Amino acid sequence: MTLEYYTYTQGAAIQKALNAIAMFFASQSFASMMSISLMIGAGMTYAHFVASRNPKHIYIWAIVFTLVPSMLIKQTVTMQVIDKTEPTAGYSVANVPYLVALPSWFFSTLMVGSADAIESIFTTVDDERYGRTGMMFGSELYQLSRQADLKDTELRRLWDDFFKNCIIGDIQINKKYTWNALLNAPDVFTFLDGQRMSPLRGVILNNINQTFKTCEEVYPDLKKQFHGSAVDELDLIATYLHGDKAKTYKAHVQTAMSKSYQRFIGISNNAVDVLKQNMAMNAIRHSIDTLDPSASAMNYAYTSNKMQQTSMWATLGMQAREFIPMMHTMLFTLFSCLGFMVAAVALIPAFTKMVLTNYIKTFAYLATWPALFAILNAIMTWTLESHSSATANPMKGLTLSNGNALDELHMRYGYMAGFLMMSIPVLAGKILQGGVAAAQAMNYQLAGMINSTNARVSSASSTGNMDFGNM
Repeated sequence: MTLEYYTYTQGAAIQKALNAIAMFFASQSFASMMSISLMIGAGMTYAHFVASRNPKHIYIWAIVFTLVPSMLIKQTVTMQVIDKTEPTAGYSVANVPYLVALPSWFFSTLMVGSADAIESIFTTVDDERYGRTGMMFGSELYQLSRQADLKDTELRRLWDDFFKNCIIGDIQINKKYTWNALLNAPDVFTFLDGQRMSPLRGVILNNINQTFKTCEEVYPDLKKQFHGSAVDELDLIATYLHGDKAKTYKAHVQTAMSKSYQRFIGISNNAVDVLKQNMAMNAIRHSIDTLDPSASAMNYAYTSNKMQQTSMWATLGMQAREFIPMMHTMLFTLFSCLGFMVAAVALIPAFTKMVLTNYIKTFAYLATWPALFAILNAIMTWTLESHSSATANPMKGLTLSNGNALDELHMRYGYMAGFLMMSIPVLAGKILQGGVAAAQAMNYQLAGMINSTNARVSSASSTGNMDFGNM
């Protein structure tokens, strides 16, 4: 017989953990632990019998001595670890004792089943589902793509020269177009394609002969190099998200990025064009900043002040989005691995009922987390989509003019999603006690974090402390 162990991440690690548990249950060390527990149980049973002269203690000991080893420890099963974030991967573990296999199978199946049922109603696209891609995956892709920049120093130098000698000249000398037209262009290169480049001004290539090329001559090659850099950037994003499985999931990342821009910005460009536009925007920003050092200083001053105000959301939200789902997976695996300790204590009749009941309750509590994650993910994604579309629509896409506003919007909702995720461990424990108990528990937790963090930030701001802790 084969039972499934469902998880949302770290399938390979869980396979190793279950293999270790299966080997430990078959080891001499576990046999010695069992012998010690049996002796303690027999001694306590004898003491209770002598003190009370009640034969029920003997019967209970006999039942525990017979059923716990024979039903929960000696009986084993093969477990199939199914990682929902890696549909193509499969991990199998043999000889897992029933004590570990049954609760982890039942509650992981219940956990994934309830979360999938909720997501089938709340979301219709796999890329938006918490169980498939994690919290607010589309927003994460958007933010990663916005960081796309030129990695090649020679290409950056060539672009800076092209910007200073060609673009600025066309705007300020030849009056071919305006700064506003460039800043509001939904696609920088499509906009530049429609402009006739100067046949006189140009750039000097950094080659052996120091070749001079006019703006008209160098532009096609520059555009081609940007395209190549965008392709490389897509590989980097896939590697960041999926590690050594980047090649397998690159197509999914490419499709998901295009869909996220369709939802949030209302444009249907492919992923490479999206990254190329972001690279062009960031390159223009860099070139503008290098023209006037005071502009960079002003940007730093504004950013430091803004981050003072949002430091609580940033620090807590970013950590929670990474930490809470990982903690959930680790706790589920941890209590599965602690089955050998539960087995040892369960052989002592005085503790059998208590330890097995609490063991089951722990899995039941952890099984409620993903359903809450799924609901929170859907609500935050819907809200972000509506606000992001409203910000992008006046400019008909992503431009230099609305880029900052869209970036801040996605960062803010990412922080808030992470911040709200911190309440889920409390809500999961209180949810069956009623709405009032859940709301009070969440209010106390969040109020305590807000007051504590704001007190530190306010103190630092009032004393002029601008260290990295605040930034």
